[in-house]
Amino acid sequence: MVIATHGNYDRPEWQCQVWSEILRKQAFVLCPRGVGRPDSPAADDPRFTYKDNRELEREVDAALVALRASDYAPFIDEGAPVWAGFSLGAIMGVAIAERRPKDFTTLILVEGGVDRFRDETARAFAKGGGKKVMFVCAQRGCKGVATPRAKLLERLGVSSVVVDAGNIGHAYSGPVADAIGLELPAFLADDPRFLAVFRAGE
Repeated sequence: MVIATHGNYDRPEWQCQVWSEILRKQAFVLCPRGVGRPDSPAADDPRFTYKDNRELEREVDAALVALRASDYAPFIDEGAPVWAGFSLGAIMGVAIAERRPKDFTTLILVEGGVDRFRDETARAFAKGGGKKVMFVCAQRGCKGVATPRAKLLERLGVSSVVVDAGNIGHAYSGPVADAIGLELPAFLADDPRFLAVFRAGE
């Protein structure tokens, strides 16, 4: 399973669509909604945010409990879900994973969260059972910040990679999603849950 968390002024459906395509429609994607923004463009174009990382954590936990008690339970694996966050969803994902590295051992942080992965955060994540981190950059300067973070995590025993999609802008779809899709099979190669995902595209 992949938990895909959106950015501020974003929509969960957009994240679910992009991640479903990245994963070739072969994996279950959970997209927390958060809370509606009062400044949404229109009633039929709602936008969302997350109040804070504790609220997001509770929403994710409640969603996982509900899923495992639903008709979808046979499609939900028992392993730790992959946390794939964009912008605000990435920032809050770092905070949650620092508290609960055994529950969220694999992080894909798209255009956010790099500056939150401080030395003490990296050490707590590694010590608590964190296994993998992918930093995804789409703006100038991101790679220069992410690379030393990835090197620190590697020294701590956490497999890490920096994916640079180019100076595209603050985005997660299109060329950014393509760059993630190219790197993902190698990044998740040792996770048997995703073998069928990538074989589907061969």
